[in-house]
Amino acid sequence: MRGTRRFATSTLAAAAVFTAAFAWPTAESAQAFPATPKQNVVNYLRTISGTSIVSGQHNKEPASAPGQYTQHVEDVTGQYPGLWGGDLMFNAADVANRQRVVDQAKTEWANGSMVSLTWHACPPTGGSTCAFEGGVKSNISNVQFS
Repeated sequence: MRGTRRFATSTLAAAAVFTAAFAWPTAESAQAFPATPKQNVVNYLRTISGTSIVSGQHNKEPASAPGQYTQHVEDVTGQYPGLWGGDLMFNAADVANRQRVVDQAKTEWANGSMVSLTWHACPPTGGSTCAFEGGVKSNISNVQFS
């Protein structure tokens, strides 16, 4: 099983830092991943401080194959990274596959990886999809931002 090759217990605990630290304080918050007490993560990170690292792999486009670069790492090294990174992207084809990115994040979490999601957001003055230059990489005025 893929998860057994990762430091499942330890990195699973570390992954919860991101979930716990940035969870919205509402009564009916949606949770993509099971909660882990923040102190478990802090304790784990302290135990490896100065002796170990958690390495990772960011999986960029296309969103239709959100685990391809992580799989490449395993193919080359025989080990999966302890941190899986994904991107929700911005162009139409990738936006249409965002659920695949979320599903891959859940799979990676279940396999024992910490999870990091990136979102290159389009400006709110345009549509939900855009180009990088002139889209993601653009400016809006303070009035538009407000």
